[in-house]
Amino acid sequence: MKRHTEETEFAPVVRDEAYYAGELRDCLARTRRNEELFDLETDPELIEAHIYRRLALQCEYRYLLRQVRSFRQTGTRQAAPV
Repeated sequence: MKRHTEETEFAPVVRDEAYYAGELRDCLARTRRNEELFDLETDPELIEAHIYRRLALQCEYRYLLRQVRSFRQTGTRQAAPV
């Protein structure tokens, strides 16, 4: 059995503009779905859960938008290590 050593570390995750743009589209889809579920919900606790989920999605959206803009401002589409 081969053991992992420091020499066999995993490669760092590399994310590029296309990755963040795809995540941004996914976040928008999840936000739309959350709004649909919120509109249909009648239980007060689940309504509250949808509100908090929406706030979390808004934070995620702002982060992803910042990442995409940073690639576009630098004029590069190169990947950045995470």
